[in-house]
Amino acid sequence: MGRTTSGSYAELVTVPCSNVVPVSTCLSWIDLAALPEVYATVGRAAPEPGIRARADRAGRGATSSLGQAAVNVAAEGGTTVIAPTRQRARADLLRDIGAAGVLIDDGQLADQVQSSAPTWTAS
Repeated sequence: MGRTTSGSYAELVTVPCSNVVPVSTCLSWIDLAALPEVYATVGRAAPEPGIRARADRAGRGATSSLGQAAVNVAAEGGTTVIAPTRQRARADLLRDIGAAGVLIDDGQLADQVQSSAPTWTAS
């Protein structure tokens, strides 16, 4: 149904059988329902895949749900992603979802991005 058909956010809907697939997951209904929303938002905001694959990116807010989806989509599309976080404990999470490098935001993020730009492997 998507965003263009009225009722797609309703509690109960009727959809064509071709739009229904079984899902086996350990995610809660709340988490499962959130996934399409963040990925659809990233998909609408991201440039064409060919552009993503030719550029390196450093973004802010990488550990938010939207930021994680953006890191994941960009990395899967071939972009080298450098993801900042304020919490060192989240660095492994960002690497696990595709970040090539993680910068710890200490208030001097611009300096870190410039100093790590040639290698993009800051950790």
